[in-house]
Amino acid sequence: MKKIFLILLSVSIVSLSCSSDDDSTPIDPSNFATATVNYNGPSSVAENAGSVDVDISLSKPSAANTSFTITQVGGTAEEGVDYTLTNVPVASFTTSGVLTVNVINSPFPKPDRTLLLEVSTPEFGAELLNSSSNVPYSISLTITDVNPTDGLTVGYDWNEDQASDLDLTVFYEDGTEVAILATADVPEIGPSLILNTDPDGTYYIDMQPYDFSELQIDYNFGIAKPNGEVVELTGTFDFTNIGNYETDESGALGATAYRLVKVVKSGSNYTITSLN
Repeated sequence: MKKIFLILLSVSIVSLSCSSDDDSTPIDPSNFATATVNYNGPSSVAENAGSVDVDISLSKPSAANTSFTITQVGGTAEEGVDYTLTNVPVASFTTSGVLTVNVINSPFPKPDRTLLLEVSTPEFGAELLNSSSNVPYSISLTITDVNPTDGLTVGYDWNEDQASDLDLTVFYEDGTEVAILATADVPEIGPSLILNTDPDGTYYIDMQPYDFSELQIDYNFGIAKPNGEVVELTGTFDFTNIGNYETDESGALGATAYRLVKVVKSGSNYTITSLN
């Protein structure tokens, strides 16, 4: 009789346990925190703006730090070159955080860059956010260049042979040497190499190869006009056909310089043409 009683008691416990599970209340997603992302900054920022902030808030605090992810999903800007991102999480037991877009101020003239960013769900996943949250959230920015306005700013870069030292000289049409940009840096960057107050006429931007190891070197010019327009020119300098280039003689550098760019100046207006 005792054995029968013990068996019946075990069955009753299992039955009560199953009944308790069946009566459990399901999780209500509407009780989850609502995430709200908001960007009130400008759609266009100058490269010397420093930074712009993206605000994030939760309707309820969390017991742990809550990090949202911000990534580039489009545009011509390059992370690490034109901008960087700082992700400050919503700290535990608080309800607000900030994502920061840090704009890099580069002296090398560049056309405007576009940037499309997306703020996505935190690491714990969308399934633990209220469905009224506005993530993913998109932000569209344009980064504009800032350069001196008193003349022509020239940036000169060569990508295939960084070991070379390629200097720049500027000559007036009568052969007068106007400016020299001769450092060991890559790129070479010269603010206001031709000034608005310089005589009108035709100028030439020449390359003088101080040192080189490759016979063909790809290069890139970024030339900023006083009105803010930036002209990009790319080409390949071919030492095997060096006789095809027009030349000027640099008295200061004591060497032959090879014409790559023609500039026609009229006051503060400049017409720029590649010669290669």
